[in-house]
Amino acid sequence: MMWKFNQVAKAAQLPEGEDIETLADFAAAILYKPVRIKNKHRVYNGETQDSVNAWKETKFGGDFGSGDGGGSIDIGDDDLPF
Repeated sequence: MMWKFNQVAKAAQLPEGEDIETLADFAAAILYKPVRIKNKHRVYNGETQDSVNAWKETKFGGDFGSGDGGGSIDIGDDDLPF
Protein backbone atom coordinates (compact mmCIF):
# COMPACT_ATOMS: atom_id res chain seq x y z
CA MET A 1 0.00 0.00 0.00
CA MET A 2 2.98 2.31 0.44
CA TRP A 3 3.18 2.84 -3.33
CA LYS A 4 -0.29 4.47 -3.24
CA PHE A 5 0.80 6.90 -0.50
CA ASN A 6 3.88 7.73 -2.62
CA GLN A 7 1.66 8.29 -5.68
CA VAL A 8 -0.58 10.69 -3.74
CA ALA A 9 2.41 12.50 -2.19
CA LYS A 10 4.00 12.98 -5.62
CA ALA A 11 0.71 14.23 -7.11
CA ALA A 12 0.30 16.69 -4.23
CA GLN A 13 3.94 17.77 -4.77
CA LEU A 14 5.01 17.17 -1.19
CA PRO A 15 8.75 17.70 -0.63
CA GLU A 16 10.69 14.49 -1.14
CA GLY A 17 12.19 13.03 2.01
CA GLU A 18 9.78 14.84 4.33
CA ASP A 19 9.20 12.74 7.45
CA ILE A 20 5.48 12.27 8.07
CA GLU A 21 4.75 10.42 11.30
CA THR A 22 1.02 9.64 11.23
CA LEU A 23 -1.85 9.28 8.80
CA ALA A 24 -3.35 12.47 10.25
CA ASP A 25 -0.11 14.32 9.43
CA PHE A 26 -0.25 12.97 5.87
CA ALA A 27 -3.87 14.06 5.49
CA ALA A 28 -3.01 17.54 6.77
CA ALA A 29 -0.06 17.77 4.36
CA ILE A 30 -2.18 17.03 1.27
CA LEU A 31 -5.25 19.00 2.38
CA TYR A 32 -6.27 21.58 -0.28
CA LYS A 33 -3.46 20.55 -2.65
CA PRO A 34 -4.53 20.58 -6.31
CA VAL A 35 -4.25 17.17 -7.99
CA ARG A 36 -5.67 15.32 -10.96
CA ILE A 37 -7.24 11.92 -10.55
CA LYS A 38 -8.09 9.19 -13.01
CA ASN A 39 -11.50 7.79 -12.13
CA LYS A 40 -12.41 4.16 -12.85
CA HIS A 41 -15.93 2.79 -13.20
CA ARG A 42 -16.66 -0.86 -12.54
CA VAL A 43 -19.83 -2.88 -12.22
CA TYR A 44 -20.18 -5.00 -9.08
CA ASN A 45 -23.40 -6.86 -8.21
CA GLY A 46 -25.24 -4.88 -10.86
CA GLU A 47 -24.18 -1.49 -9.47
CA THR A 48 -21.67 0.88 -11.04
CA GLN A 49 -18.99 1.93 -8.57
CA ASP A 50 -16.47 4.73 -8.90
CA SER A 51 -12.92 4.55 -7.59
CA VAL A 52 -9.77 6.62 -7.95
CA ASN A 53 -7.45 4.65 -10.23
CA ALA A 54 -4.48 7.04 -10.32
CA TRP A 55 -3.29 10.31 -8.77
CA LYS A 56 -1.33 12.79 -10.93
CA GLU A 57 0.13 16.28 -10.63
CA THR A 58 -2.12 19.14 -11.64
CA LYS A 59 -1.61 20.84 -14.98
CA PHE A 60 -2.65 24.21 -13.56
CA GLY A 61 -0.44 24.64 -10.48
CA GLY A 62 -1.41 26.82 -7.58
CA ASP A 63 -2.77 26.00 -4.17
CA PHE A 64 -6.29 26.02 -2.82
CA GLY A 65 -5.17 27.77 0.35
CA SER A 66 -6.56 26.91 3.73
CA GLY A 67 -10.12 26.26 2.59
CA ASP A 68 -11.44 29.57 3.92
CA GLY A 69 -12.53 30.67 0.44
CA GLY A 70 -9.86 33.37 0.22
CA GLY A 71 -8.22 32.09 -2.96
CA SER A 72 -9.45 31.85 -6.51
CA ILE A 73 -8.64 29.71 -9.52
CA ASP A 74 -8.61 31.16 -13.02
CA ILE A 75 -9.74 28.54 -15.54
CA GLY A 76 -10.69 29.52 -19.06
CA ASP A 77 -13.41 28.02 -21.25
CA ASP A 78 -10.77 26.14 -23.27
CA ASP A 79 -9.78 24.22 -20.12
CA LEU A 80 -13.27 22.79 -19.56
CA PRO A 81 -14.35 19.52 -21.21
CA PHE A 82 -17.90 20.76 -21.84
